[in-house]
Amino acid sequence: MTSRRVIVAGGLSALTFIGAGGRAADMADWPVASPESQGINKVALDGILDPAKILNLATSLYTLRSLVVVRNGFLIEERYYAGSKASTLRNIASITKSVSSILVGIALEQGKFRSLNQTIAELLPEAAARVPTSAVNGVTLAQILTQTGGFPDDRQSDTRGLEPQVLDVPLQPATPPVWRYSSAAVSLIGPILARAVGRSVEDFARASLFSPLGIGDYDYDWRRDAIGHVRSDSGLRLRARDLARLAWTMVDGGRWRGRQVVPAQWVAESTRRHIALGWQVGPMTNIDYGYLWFTGMLHGRVVNLAWGYGAQFALMVPSLNMVVVTLADAPGAKELAKQAAEVMGLTAQIVELAG
Repeated sequence: MTSRRVIVAGGLSALTFIGAGGRAADMADWPVASPESQGINKVALDGILDPAKILNLATSLYTLRSLVVVRNGFLIEERYYAGSKASTLRNIASITKSVSSILVGIALEQGKFRSLNQTIAELLPEAAARVPTSAVNGVTLAQILTQTGGFPDDRQSDTRGLEPQVLDVPLQPATPPVWRYSSAAVSLIGPILARAVGRSVEDFARASLFSPLGIGDYDYDWRRDAIGHVRSDSGLRLRARDLARLAWTMVDGGRWRGRQVVPAQWVAESTRRHIALGWQVGPMTNIDYGYLWFTGMLHGRVVNLAWGYGAQFALMVPSLNMVVVTLADAPGAKELAKQAAEVMGLTAQIVELAG
């Protein structure tokens, strides 16, 4: 068994950060500022992010690999642990769903959808015609975005292809609608988007979102399903700072460096509560669901959250003009809840320094 001492020593030697000790390489793509210039006590921040604390096996924080803090549009802190670095692509897991929500909003603004009330039968007519009696054909795009389409919990969607596994799945409808987390349902957004915009989801994302944000072709990787399409529910790999770009763009009303990339109305609509959940994760309370985004309260402030398996967090605090991104290794299933609570607790400590 590897000792705590070995892991901490290895983490210290592998640590990269833009605080004390210098800037990480390749900072030209973000305006950088010191924590103090943006109202953050650097000594306190260094204490929170002390690698001896982060890599302590007594907590789940030892799984943390990347952390980025943005305030007022400036990158003020960036740290990497246990071999990760600024250029490392990390699997953001179900944060991919929030990226898919952004793409739906852009396509809606471009007139590619008539409304969110369009059904699968309208959006995927050829595929729906092959399973004409499927109840899935009546599910709307809005129901997919809010996870209220009646799909059973989280069936995988990439083993047999789109039509046999997802379009013909037995639904569990309920009145009023019941929230069930279904990656299978969200996997339908991929083919829906591709048909609506007339090109692959990856091409659309590159032209409409990634390129405007300065995310280059080698700055991401996207897992594909069994029939070769990028997955809209999971599997996007990004650098931590590029996930922070996406999150900051949402905080800034859909703008990146003054350019409107995501429609402002979609930013507001997708991050507000549509479905009440009432969850709590560590200090984040009153967690509800928007259009593939979570929303809640953190120490009295409204926050929005893109959340992926294993404490992949992009936390947005609009009232403080602040973003905190964490990317981590997923622990064993029994430790997931503890990990999420502790990483959220760490994030909350950082946010409190701004308040």
